[in-house]
Amino acid sequence: MCVKQKQFWVEIDRIVQDISVFKLKFGASYIGYMPRSCNVVAHSLARSAVDYKASSCWEAPFPAWLTKLATVDCGVCSSS
Repeated sequence: MCVKQKQFWVEIDRIVQDISVFKLKFGASYIGYMPRSCNVVAHSLARSAVDYKASSCWEAPFPAWLTKLATVDCGVCSSS
């Protein structure tokens, strides 16, 4: 396995560990499969987060690119 590929899986493992920890903080939760085409916002944010090295907080308004993706997601999911 090449170093770059190994680093990718290490980063994914950290994300899965974070999800496991946060999941315990909810009384009830469900994790299920959602096609990428129906959840563009989550996919785009996750891809950005893997490469992002600093903390970030959006209060209002949300970035224009995020608002556009959310609008697309709403249309795709409501028509499915």
